[in-house]
Amino acid sequence: MNTRARIYLIFFLSIGIIFLLIAFVHQQANLYETISTFTETQVQDFLNTYVAGFPRPWA
Repeated sequence: MNTRARIYLIFFLSIGIIFLLIAFVHQQANLYETISTFTETQVQDFLNTYVAGFPRPWA
């Protein structure tokens, strides 16, 4: 494998990994939004305690 092909491979793989990370964060944000719409106090208390220490970039 020559140098040019290796550079292309690394470039496109890194772009793919970045898109996968963006998709994962977006899915987690949607999941959190879906779960956090519950109105039961027991579920809300659990969620508030669970996500208190985690950063929320979608907030």
